[in-house]
Amino acid sequence: MEANFLDNFLAFAVPFVWTRLMLHLDSFKFFGSTLIILKVMLKESLIFFAALTVILIGFFQGLTGLDHTDTAVTETKVIVTSMVVSLVELVGRSDWTAS
Repeated sequence: MEANFLDNFLAFAVPFVWTRLMLHLDSFKFFGSTLIILKVMLKESLIFFAALTVILIGFFQGLTGLDHTDTAVTETKVIVTSMVVSLVELVGRSDWTAS
C-alpha cells in the first residue's frame, strides 16, 4: 500500500521537477530560446482551441435551432454524435497516412 502511494506521489511530482529543471536550464542560450518558443506555441494553441470551442458551440446552437423548427422530437444526441464523428473522421483520413 505504501509503495503504491509513493509511486503515485512521484508520478504526480515529476512534471513539477521538470519545470523547475527547465527554469535552471534557462541560463543556457539553447534552452532559453526553446522555452520562449514553447511558451508562444502553447499560448497560440490555447487561443486556437478556445476559438475552435466557440465555433463548435455556434454550430451546435445552429443545428439544434434547425432541429427545433420542425416541432418534432428533438435529436440533440444525434447532433452531438454527428459533430464528434465528423471531427474524429478528420483525424483518421487516408490523405494523412504515409504511403
